[in-house]
Parts: sequence; C-alpha cells; structure tokens
Amino acid sequence: MAYIPENVSLYPHLSGIENLDYFCKLASLKYEKNTLISFLNQCGLQEEAQSKKVAGYSKGMRQKVGIAIALAKNASVLLLDEPASGLDPSASSELSSLLKKLAANGTTILMASHDLFRVRETADRIGILNKGNLVKELDAKSVSANDLESIYLNFMKN
Repeated sequence: MAYIPENVSLYPHLSGIENLDYFCKLASLKYEKNTLISFLNQCGLQEEAQSKKVAGYSKGMRQKVGIAIALAKNASVLLLDEPASGLDPSASSELSSLLKKLAANGTTILMASHDLFRVRETADRIGILNKGNLVKELDAKSVSANDLESIYLNFMKN
C-alpha cells in the first residue's frame, strides 16, 4: 500500500531518478537505472526531465515521481489525497489517464478529492462523505458530472 499526499515531498536538490532511487533504497529495494527509468516512463515523466533537479519540477511532475515510487515499491493499493489539486487541465487529464491505466492493470486506487469532474472521469465507483460518514455511493458511469455535483451539493446542505 502506498499513500500519495496532495503535495509530494521530494528532495529538491536531487533529480527525479535520484529521488526514486533514494526512496527505493529506503525500502531496501535496489533497481538498475533502466528499471528506474521504466517506472518514471510508465508514470509519464518526460525523459528529459528525469535527470533534472526536482526543484524545477511542476506539481504534476512531482506527482508522477510519487506514483513511480509507489509502483517501484510494488504497491497494489494507492491512497491519493487530492491528487489533481493545483494541476493545470493538461496535467490533470494526464493524471486521470495514468490512474485509469494503473487500475486496468489491477492496482486498487482510493482517491479523496473535491474535484467532482476529475472524480467522475477517473473513478469506477464514487462515495460521498459528509462529516466522516459515507452518505452516498454511485457507479461513476451512471451519473453525469452535473448530476454528481447536484447530488454532492444536496448532501453538503444537511
């Protein structure tokens, strides 16, 4: 299991591949450089960025390294907290595509988010929480984004 917070904390003076290697070694995992590159490629981090210092990365690029760390640790369950918060529409769309691909390959993904559009586009099942209680569960395909917003707002009024 891996937790990926809203703001992935990486070492800014290290590159993406160096951060990945470091966090793998903390978990007693040692990978060849080509394997580390493969994890980063799977997560959509551009090859030209992989050897650059993380200090120059966008939030979306840091998220990709965080997901690569989870993959390298063989996490079959990902817990994501507001993963698309602060991402531009392009990066948010890339994140959704990546999460759908991971889910299709057997990874279980639990995502907490207020971004109803992104949730609707990414998830198979949607749960609405109010004050820590599950108040509604929906099949994502059975509801439009507008209907989801109405349902959500209705539960938040009470």
